[in-house]
Amino acid sequence: MGEQRRIARRGNSLVVPVPRAIRAHLNRLDGGDVFWYIARKGEAVVSTAARRVGGKPLGARLDRDLGQALREIERLRGRLAARPAAIYNEGVNEGRTRHLGELIKLGAQLDTLTAAVRALDARLPFSARARAQPPTRPRSVAVIPAPVLAPQSSSPE
Repeated sequence: MGEQRRIARRGNSLVVPVPRAIRAHLNRLDGGDVFWYIARKGEAVVSTAARRVGGKPLGARLDRDLGQALREIERLRGRLAARPAAIYNEGVNEGRTRHLGELIKLGAQLDTLTAAVRALDARLPFSARARAQPPTRPRSVAVIPAPVLAPQSSSPE
């Protein structure tokens, strides 16, 4: 059921307050542009789209798109069935050969990069393995007690 609102005059404009539920439905809670369209006699439509969409439900357009897609699939299946299998197999073989050629090129590039990295590693003054080793523990030293010396007297006897 509709919500009643009264039109108010503000200067040269007529203002209609939009209910919160309508703003939420239009996703315009914080303001924004809306567009008015004339509908049947005595009615107007507010929308967020600048161009009015036809009055058909969304399912009608989806049904039309589905029909076009199914007709295209049937057309392509007919073309595929009319083509000899030898030509199809020749095309598949050509595609696989091209793909294999690309893989061989990538393998050669990878070998070149691997050789460059190994040459760079050989030129480094230090090795990552030497830095990654844990520090060595200090060696324990056997403690030998020092001999006790008797004090020397300074007076001659």
